[in-house]
Amino acid sequence: MSDIISVSIPPGNYNALTFATVLSRAMTTASLHSWVYQISFPNGYVQANTGKFTITVTGNGNLPPGNANQPSLIFDTNSVYEQMGFTQGTFAFTSNSLESPNVICMVPETNILIHSDICDNGSDDVLETVYYNNNQPLSNATFQCNDVLNWSKKLRTNQSNTYTFSITDEHNFELNLNGRNVLFSIILFRGAYLPPMTPQNSH
Repeated sequence: MSDIISVSIPPGNYNALTFATVLSRAMTTASLHSWVYQISFPNGYVQANTGKFTITVTGNGNLPPGNANQPSLIFDTNSVYEQMGFTQGTFAFTSNSLESPNVICMVPETNILIHSDICDNGSDDVLETVYYNNNQPLSNATFQCNDVLNWSKKLRTNQSNTYTFSITDEHNFELNLNGRNVLFSIILFRGAYLPPMTPQNSH
C-alpha cells in the first residue's frame, strides 16, 4: 500500500539554501510515518556546483512487510517542479536518495504572457510575450518592444470597443501581482502589406 500526501510550502521568495531548508521541514512534517527528509545543495566553495538538489530520507525502514519503503515525488502542472529541478511526472527514490534531474530554478517567472481579445491571432490570444529573465525578486518588470512591425498583432475587427486583458505564465496560470499596478501602452497603426520575400538565385 502507498499513501499520497500533499506538501504545502509557505509563499515567498527563496534562494536555494532557504528553499531546501523550508522544503525539508515541510516534507518531514507532512510524512504519515515519521520519515525524515533532508535536502542538500552543493557548496560551490568546496565542491562542483551541479545546481541540483539531492533529497535523502531516513526512518523509512519501519513499515510492515508488503509496504514500499522508498518514497516517490509526484509533480503535476500546478506544482513547484521547476523550482526543485524536476519535470512533471513521478520520480522514485533509490536507496533512500533522489537527485533532481535538472538544475533548480529560483528566478522569478521567465516568461510573462499578456493575453487580450483585442488581437486576432487565430490560434491564441497572446498580445505580447515578455521575457523576464534578469529581474531581481521583489522588483518591477519593465518591457519595451523594439520591433513594432515584427511583433505586431492583427487587430480584431469587430464592432466592440471593449476588450479584456490578463497576465499569465507560460502554463496559462494567472499571475498574482501582489498589489502591484500594471501600466502598458498599445500602438494601433495601419501598415502597408509586405509580400513574402522570395529567394533570388544569383548567377
